[in-house]
Amino acid sequence: MKRLNILFFPNYAMPLLITLILLSGCTGSTGSLCTPTDRRSGSFCYDGINFGKNEDPLFRRGVRDGCETAKGYFRKAYSLSASSASYRRGWEAGRARCRMATPSRP
Repeated sequence: MKRLNILFFPNYAMPLLITLILLSGCTGSTGSLCTPTDRRSGSFCYDGINFGKNEDPLFRRGVRDGCETAKGYFRKAYSLSASSASYRRGWEAGRARCRMATPSRP
């Protein structure tokens, strides 16, 4: 008597399904991409990533420096990092979100 597969999947379907589920977690994790509407509404965009409300210049500089760091070109203004919470928040946000959007280097 042939054993009945409870899930009615061929042998390759379950590993394929698991792989697709795991890979789908890799998309969209960088946050929202920047659109022309975002820019017109006052959002701050850098490298195509929308960082939300257009904050002060130190936050924007932190995002730029953090993104460059995520790309492999370490950049950080230590004096600003020590004295400005806005720069620190921008640097952390830039490094984290740009790291997710930057392909890994060999």
